[in-house]
Amino acid sequence: MKIAFLCNPAPHRRKKLPLLVSRIQKFVPAEREIFLVDRSVPNSLESHVERILDGGFERIIVAGGDGTLNRTVNALIIRNALHKVILGLIPFGTCNDFARSQGLYPRRISKVLKTVTKSSAKTINIARVNDHFFINNAGFGKRYAPEERKSGLEIVKKMVPVGVKAEWEKGVLRDKFYMMLCANAPFFSGGMRFSKASSPTDDVLDFFFVKKMMKLNLALRFIFGKARVPMHLSKFSKRILKVSAKKLKLDTEAPVSIAIDGEFRENLANVREATFEIAAHCRFLSYK
Repeated sequence: MKIAFLCNPAPHRRKKLPLLVSRIQKFVPAEREIFLVDRSVPNSLESHVERILDGGFERIIVAGGDGTLNRTVNALIIRNALHKVILGLIPFGTCNDFARSQGLYPRRISKVLKTVTKSSAKTINIARVNDHFFINNAGFGKRYAPEERKSGLEIVKKMVPVGVKAEWEKGVLRDKFYMMLCANAPFFSGGMRFSKASSPTDDVLDFFFVKKMMKLNLALRFIFGKARVPMHLSKFSKRILKVSAKKLKLDTEAPVSIAIDGEFRENLANVREATFEIAAHCRFLSYK
């Protein structure tokens, strides 16, 4: 079995990269190669994916976060190669939200590495918004600022309610919303979640629409979310609406910027129309 480790650690984890490499060498006796993404080189990750495919690797283990996994999935789809490999993940990014949904945590890397040659694979959904694919979530609410990191309270302060029309097979929704999250898996923004139930294996996407409300109430919901309390609870969340669908079309009165898997893309900034749908499937290592 040939296994490629595609490493793109978050800046605060780079010092631990030598330790990760030594553990890969210790726990993965199969034929394997480590590919290190150079953040200073444009398309370094995509070039490595090309080499991995040319090398006939059967598994790609992404050592990074949600954004790195997203770029890997998009690179494989562009090359019509998503079906050729089994994907795995080592939580080595900033938020690691998709890893969290799979029961993977940075402090258990050795345990993860012991399973990469043995674990069976499961089929998971790959979703798409317009021309971009995502694996964890996508949505609007945060203002487009690709190089900016702000606290939750600062993000809430800048949120503006937007008139939205959402259409799906079973209905239409019209109202003003501060944000919308399309969840293929439950967690976002470092462990927050609207619901425990969102799953990448159920062939449906969960859409959470946060209606206009007092900013204080909105901030409190984010504070509860940071405390790992689900933000969509039927008894307390009448201002948060949930829609489940395989495909949903969104039209907004004002332009919105859509983030996918925690990152912005230029051609999803300031859009007024977006279609979210399940668009593909991939094989992913089953760690549970």
